[in-house]
Amino acid sequence: MDAEWLQNHKLFFIEAKTSSPIDLDKYTDDIVTKFIDSIWIYIAVIFDRKNTQSTVISPQMKKLEHLKSKISLLLIIKNAEKRHLPPIQEALNKKLKKEIRMFSLEQSVLVMNEVQAKSRNFVQ
Repeated sequence: MDAEWLQNHKLFFIEAKTSSPIDLDKYTDDIVTKFIDSIWIYIAVIFDRKNTQSTVISPQMKKLEHLKSKISLLLIIKNAEKRHLPPIQEALNKKLKKEIRMFSLEQSVLVMNEVQAKSRNFVQ
């Protein structure tokens, strides 16, 4: 996980990449693994089951009440063209279908480029 972000009572797990995939399946498998690991690490930290010295989570995010927040997964691909994003989003949603249900995540993984992320204040 590159970052966690709390915005409008919604918790975002953010993964950032610099370019679009060459091999979509391998690319999305890697991102899915990172998202799932991030959720479990976050839960472990919240419940004080993981040493936080090796995990960078802000003190504000360690509050148990944030587990009640809506949770979204966000992939930001810095140099991606907007037209390349929907297939990546579709592949991630398909691969994360079980986790979306299990963790009551927002129904769709968000995938955006740097311009879109800036317009939504995820990056500066």
